[in-house]
Amino acid sequence: MQCRILRGGKDSTVVRELARKAGVTDCYYVDTGLEFPETAAFVESLGIPLILHGPDFQEGLRKNGLPTKDDRWCCEYLKLEPVRQWRETRGGSAPRFRGNRWYESFARAGLPGVAVNPYYSGQLNLSPIRSWRALEVFLYIWWRELPLNPLYEQGFERVGCWMCPAMLESEYEVTRELHPEKISEWEKIIGRYAKKEHISDAAMKCGWWRWKSPPPKMVSLMKERGIQISTKRSVNTQKPMKIKNKR
Repeated sequence: MQCRILRGGKDSTVVRELARKAGVTDCYYVDTGLEFPETAAFVESLGIPLILHGPDFQEGLRKNGLPTKDDRWCCEYLKLEPVRQWRETRGGSAPRFRGNRWYESFARAGLPGVAVNPYYSGQLNLSPIRSWRALEVFLYIWWRELPLNPLYEQGFERVGCWMCPAMLESEYEVTRELHPEKISEWEKIIGRYAKKEHISDAAMKCGWWRWKSPPPKMVSLMKERGIQISTKRSVNTQKPMKIKNKR
């Protein structure tokens, strides 16, 4: 059996401990190439026996454009594909522990405890903390005195890639303070994309780049600020799912 440490975040830290207590020793980490230096150092300190590396992100950008909240092609390209290729070299299948939780997102609100990986059918995913809230995750970490990614003490709610479109604006600004060179380079990429799509710099600075089909709230924000929107992007009018109380 395997335990996947994808991001070096709190959820995967807890699942790794639970899996260890259950006798699991096979553990791996996927380095997307877009990890925070703090995360890379944290994972190194854990002594993860296997590190898989994602393909070239720049090549993905050229093919797919900017990753967005509603089109995170980067997850499949940088995280899932390296695992699929690695699994194919080994053959067979084995259950894999994951740190997904119901309360993380609308997409995971109905997550079952055991499910076949939709991207790789030969993989069975186990989600032992799917019903845990973030507070319960942190309480378990403190109780068991587990190591924790230092980024959580810098104001991050979730830890992922340093340029993730799903990142909070506040976290984006913390990233700017911690790693200004990375944000500077990313904003150059955003700027080139904005020019190509005829999107104003003002709109992009408000986070317009984060969506392929911007939600109505973003359209309203642009109007309130008097920002002209010139884009062929469609507006997402679908209402968000409601997460039912699982308890």
